[in-house]
Amino acid sequence: MGTRMTDRPFPPARYSLLVVGSGPGALQLTYSLRRLGVEHAVISQDSEPGGMFRRWPIFQRMLSWTKPYANHERGSAAYERYDWNSLLGDDDANRAIMPRIMDGTSYFPSRPEMQRGLEAFATGTGLQIRYECRW
Repeated sequence: MGTRMTDRPFPPARYSLLVVGSGPGALQLTYSLRRLGVEHAVISQDSEPGGMFRRWPIFQRMLSWTKPYANHERGSAAYERYDWNSLLGDDDANRAIMPRIMDGTSYFPSRPEMQRGLEAFATGTGLQIRYECRW
């Protein structure tokens, strides 16, 4: 027997705020909304966080850097100037995720590294997203 529509987060209903997608912007937004206590729903056509990173960028690397060896403590506000690809979390486990995931061969994360970083953030922060949802 398949999964029922009501077995996943955010079953069809009326929501006062709807976030569409599971890319970096949507993940950061839903994390922040939840922290502020704003009720909302998140739906994504993709099957997991950051689905677009399975297709783009076509040259396999992001254009923004993450410097794992910057001269600031990871997770600090000063370090965030050197890590443009990690999402911002409140606790240490969800800050500066990308340097821990990257293999160290480049300052620019690859597509798979970026996708793993988004998955780690979504899982680590317990974000609720209704995946494989077409609207």
